[in-house]
Amino acid sequence: FPRVYATFPSTLRGILTMITGGYTSTQGSIFTQISHTFRRISVPSLFNTAGYRTALFASGRLGFEKLDLLWQKLGIQKFFDSTTASAEWQQKNKLSSWGARDEKTLDKAFEWIDSEKVKSPVFVTIFPCSTHHPYVVPGDLQRDHPEIRWLNRPEDRKEKYHHTVR
Repeated sequence: FPRVYATFPSTLRGILTMITGGYTSTQGSIFTQISHTFRRISVPSLFNTAGYRTALFASGRLGFEKLDLLWQKLGIQKFFDSTTASAEWQQKNKLSSWGARDEKTLDKAFEWIDSEKVKSPVFVTIFPCSTHHPYVVPGDLQRDHPEIRWLNRPEDRKEKYHHTVR
């Protein structure tokens, strides 16, 4: 899909709608609601049934808004977030207060995909944190990819964003 939009401006509720195709609750506590048995079909549960290995690799912290619980109920089998990595990995790959550099999380996903002796199909969800403020572009990426330097200039970021969603 070239563009996917959530029906509610909240991480947890947005994921729920995108991964199930259903509506989200806009009243009451979402945390109370997700603590109950999940009865909807979800994309990961369909892949599980078809024999796929399913995983979620998050650059940020899945404990935020109980995202770990939600993804577990949606059928994800393998979880990685920046808090499950070693302290050394976290320190070396920190991007911002939100978590780790996304490309380092992708490396972890590829390691997991390649780890199976008997290859089976995979469904992998990547949960980046660079989509959140402070929108940091690491210095080495700016140096190696001058075409993305505009990301560090607020006035250019705003224009690029408006152009993208039009």
